[in-house]
Amino acid sequence: MSDVLHRITKQYLKSINTPEYPITEWIHNPILPACIPKFWVIESDNIREMTAAEKTELTYSTESTVYLIAEKQLLTNKNGYDYEGNANAIINPVMPACALKYTKVVDDIVVEMTTEEKAVVDLPETERIESKTSLEKAYSNAISQLQIIQNTSAPTGAQVITAVKQMAAIQEKLLKFIYRNNF
Repeated sequence: MSDVLHRITKQYLKSINTPEYPITEWIHNPILPACIPKFWVIESDNIREMTAAEKTELTYSTESTVYLIAEKQLLTNKNGYDYEGNANAIINPVMPACALKYTKVVDDIVVEMTTEEKAVVDLPETERIESKTSLEKAYSNAISQLQIIQNTSAPTGAQVITAVKQMAAIQEKLLKFIYRNNF
């Protein structure tokens, strides 16, 4: 009776009848390294533990964590190589201690949003729609003022000032809308 290790699958069987396990497929009475089987490397009839670099490579290719920026989604146990070069992904990020919906990326680092940004994320959809409607109305009013000036051969100073104020107001509303809706 002997112990055997399958050369490909790394299946380890104890106290078996060795003639039933051909030496071409099985290593008889192997000396096993003191590590988990996924870190075993079989070389001829010898089994060794992977080097630190080999372990890092294996872990990166099978156990990477990937943060998808646009989706605000965290994937685990992925092949890091599959996401290299993907501008929407950060591989093995250090994550802040907050809900994923409160994360954002700054200089390729996942960070927690500010209190103001979190409030916008938590803003009900109806308020977002109202903000958009308000923005569209302000834009329409500003365009009307500009058209009045264009259609007037000699606009008054008051007309120009009114149009400029409305354009400034629309710019402010637009910037707030963009900020609130994470564009």
